[in-house]
Amino acid sequence: MSHATVSRCLARRGLSRAPKGPRAAVRRFEWPCPGDLLQMDVKRFARFDRPGHRVTGDRYRSGKEKRARVGWEYAHSMIDDHSRLVYTELLGDEQAPTVTGFVTRALAFYAAHGIAAKRLQT
Repeated sequence: MSHATVSRCLARRGLSRAPKGPRAAVRRFEWPCPGDLLQMDVKRFARFDRPGHRVTGDRYRSGKEKRARVGWEYAHSMIDDHSRLVYTELLGDEQAPTVTGFVTRALAFYAAHGIAAKRLQT
């Protein structure tokens, strides 16, 4: 018999691979009180000037469009580890003045919700 035939026969009977072992239990960490730990991160998203080929079906791009550097948007986010309350802003860069302004606004947001920050993790 060919290898493909043997493989299909074993797979049909559930014998093609060794059974997987049990998964380890997921260990989740959560600080005991709101504000004990705030976690901050930045995610970069590409800007575009027109919909892509998936929407339009048109893969053509002119030389001018290929040379155009449309840029990036940066989603700055801060989440409270206990309550999972999130504050996010879409900003134009990751420069120090932008980030410090974001942190100031995020801490004011959490203070308005009664959460006093003790630790910040980036």
